[in-house]
Amino acid sequence: MSVKNASLATLREDLKVGFGLAAKNIISFVLAMVGVLIVAGLLLAVIVICMIAVILIAAGGTPGIIQLFITLSIQWNASAGVIVIGTALLVVLPVLLPFFVAGGAIFGMGREVIESNGTTVEGVFVWYKSKFVPLALGGIIAFLIEIGPPALLSLVLASTSAGVVVDGPLVVLSVFSAVWWLLTSGMLSMLFPAIIDGHSVIEALRVSIRLATKYVDRVLSTWLALVIMAALLASPLLLLSLPFGPFFHPLGAGSYAVLFGIVFVFLLVPAASITLNRVYLILSGEDHARREDDTPGIDIVGGV
Repeated sequence: MSVKNASLATLREDLKVGFGLAAKNIISFVLAMVGVLIVAGLLLAVIVICMIAVILIAAGGTPGIIQLFITLSIQWNASAGVIVIGTALLVVLPVLLPFFVAGGAIFGMGREVIESNGTTVEGVFVWYKSKFVPLALGGIIAFLIEIGPPALLSLVLASTSAGVVVDGPLVVLSVFSAVWWLLTSGMLSMLFPAIIDGHSVIEALRVSIRLATKYVDRVLSTWLALVIMAALLASPLLLLSLPFGPFFHPLGAGSYAVLFGIVFVFLLVPAASITLNRVYLILSGEDHARREDDTPGIDIVGGV
């Protein structure tokens, strides 16, 4: 069997290498994550201040904004919904930009780890600066692809049911949104590794889709395994948070939320970045590339 095809042993090895290297380099990842989140937070503050100033000026102050939303709520229809969604995207996307880049920079660290078995805290800031625009654009494209169709479907369903989606339509929307997100996020899981590899945003998008369709079993099985692990990690928090559930415990939910956040941010995310970079390098064929004797090729830690 080709090293590029999926199997249980291959998936287990990918995850073993990813989590093993993430744990080995956990100090570097923790410091890098803290640092990059601080930078993202500061940049977010600047963006929010600028956005608030622009919105207040354009709408004629706070009364103008309030009047706009009152008008849209009274005269709700498809066109008004489009305006609301469009406005929301204009607000949400700039807010998310620093975190798109932060996530992409972590993939840069993952690339360093999978190639050299180690990384440095400074590395994340180098990736953050050098790949800021491509990672930001890549994050925007991925966000629109993954969220756009469910948002449009919710708009259509709301316009046919007095602005409220309940019962059958809600089930349809929920199922469609979940399936769409899983498939599209899996198809785009090679996007950041391709950008880190030096591809332009559009070319990285093509590469991600091509790899995901050509090696659908390998790419989607890896992505689904990571999603399932995150879901299992979050499931106790959900059980402890349900007000009428048998395990409802507010204090326990709060304590577990802190634990979940630490494990998710400082272990699962780095492990995912390493694992997806490893899969990308294997599927893109770079692990088989051999250069001249005096020029070393790329070596993947953990083998293929």
